[in-house]
Amino acid sequence: MSALLFAVLGVALPWACGGLMLAAAWPSAQGRPSWQLSAAYGFPLGMITLVLWMSLLAAAGVPFSVWAVGSAPSTLGLLAVYVLRTRRTQEANADLAPERLGWQALPRWGQVLWWALLALLLLRGAQFLMELLWRPSFGWDAWAHWATKAKVWYSLGTIVPFGSAAEVLADTAAYTDSNPGYPRAIPLLQVWMALCAGQWDDTLINLPWLAFALALGLGFYEQVRAAGAGPLFAMAASYALLSLPFLGVHVALPGYADLPLAVFIGLASFAFWRWSMERRSGQLILALFLAASSPMIKTPGWIWLGLLLPALLPVVLGVRGWKALLGLGAAGATALFLMAHYHPRLLGYELHTNFHPVGQALLETTLVFSNWHLLWLGAPLLVLVSWRDLLKPPVAALTAYLGGGLAFLLVVFFFSNAALWVADFSTVNRALLHLAPTLVFYCALLALGLRERLRAAPATVAPTTAEAPPAPQ
Repeated sequence: MSALLFAVLGVALPWACGGLMLAAAWPSAQGRPSWQLSAAYGFPLGMITLVLWMSLLAAAGVPFSVWAVGSAPSTLGLLAVYVLRTRRTQEANADLAPERLGWQALPRWGQVLWWALLALLLLRGAQFLMELLWRPSFGWDAWAHWATKAKVWYSLGTIVPFGSAAEVLADTAAYTDSNPGYPRAIPLLQVWMALCAGQWDDTLINLPWLAFALALGLGFYEQVRAAGAGPLFAMAASYALLSLPFLGVHVALPGYADLPLAVFIGLASFAFWRWSMERRSGQLILALFLAASSPMIKTPGWIWLGLLLPALLPVVLGVRGWKALLGLGAAGATALFLMAHYHPRLLGYELHTNFHPVGQALLETTLVFSNWHLLWLGAPLLVLVSWRDLLKPPVAALTAYLGGGLAFLLVVFFFSNAALWVADFSTVNRALLHLAPTLVFYCALLALGLRERLRAAPATVAPTTAEAPPAPQ
């Protein structure tokens, strides 16, 4: 029981550190971020702080321990508290509103429904917690090339390099696993959890995956409310996101890097959208920091970072930005086609010009199997209904980003060795998970725009009716 308590504290320390640093570093001219924003973005920020500090300790030859690793987030958190206590903020700023959850303003039936949805999410979280505590690292990747590094680094008290099997046989590397070159952030987070638990524990090292899901839900709710949604709509949309079956699989069977990457990319895209609407530098810095940190989680993070930067063009340049983006897309497609003749490897995927007919498998995994509810049916329908608004605010930024992301996935699925993993349904859902939070957020924005259009329809028709000539007697 004490190991569980200390493991929970191990999750709470970087989370509190990240949230406090975010609140303290927020530009003073923009007020203070709401507690939901700080709580949502605090966990990934605190995690990256912890990972960078552990990397510095290893480089300096300092052995890992609870006190050595925990000293930096504790100190930074205390400094952030000091800054927050001494800095004057603009109390009238909109981001200060403690009522951002907003359920109190709902009618009685709305409050009941809001709390019912929250209760269902909490019940789902309790089930995930039991799965985490009852089952050790079970997923293939979890014990094949993530926890392998974590267990070695925990046992040795520092970071040691992993190499290929050939390097081990040649005595140029001491350790290997199925992917020795994978990033170190996830294993280092697991090392920290083991340090807090006081022992290597195959269950407690995976506790942060529940925290990732909670941070995603908080950030999603906060940013949907910032888009003008009511509390009941925001809660229903949050429930739609967190109840996605495949997202739940990665919480109940933790240890993969795909859920953390989806959280980093999702929260970054939410902040990117909000900056595109409000032009507050704090949101843009958040978006760029999380996107730039995503390659530390998993190598496809480079792709999502690379796609976020061009998506700035339509926001900054308007119509000219769309033309520039179209030109970049055409140039990129041409370059990929020319490169594919030489079978280059891109982040582990071998590109080529041979078309693989995996369309049926892709349709089955998105529309037939119980992986995504109705996400991949509802999203295209919302896009078709809202086609006039796709290139205009408030969805233009995410239209550019999601368009590039889906185009990349289709190229990888149909024109690389990843087609094998689409056909056997092994990797395809994990790749789709990276964009799923952003896609659900995009659907929420489209639904809000559709609702406003429907509300405005009677006002548009009324003057026409009033100005019509009287009927002949």
